Amino acid sequence: MGVRKATVLAAAVIMAAPALAQSGWRAIGHAQAAPGAASVTISAREDGPYREFIICLDGGPARLTDATVHYRDNRVQTYRLRSRLGDGSCSRAATLSGRDHGIASLEVGYDPASLQGAGPRLELSVR
Repeated sequence: MGVRKATVLAAAVIMAAPALAQSGWRAIGHAQAAPGAASVTISAREDGPYREFIICLDGGPARLTDATVHYRDNRVQTYRLRSRLGDGSCSRAATLSGRDHGIASLEVGYDPASLQGAGPRLELSVR
């Protein structure tokens, strides 16, 4: 195998790694963060038997503080996130509790100063 072919193959593997790491995740909602606000609410577009969720950013960094899941059966569950995410990255997976995991919405808290003037898009993904 030539050096050029090996380089192209290595680049393809590196580019595919994030997709493999995210396999099984399905985006069910998104919202744009406002630079002056401290939270954003993401409405879920789909209902299903989910086990976990993650929050991904696109368009800028943010320091996430917490997430409050509003279930379709009116239960509420709050998670402490405490994570700094860069543009294009995702939070760690959080496990949903209870029997009915139908998510109606997710309120995500963040430090407004961490947005650095940007308004990143936050995406809710589940599996």
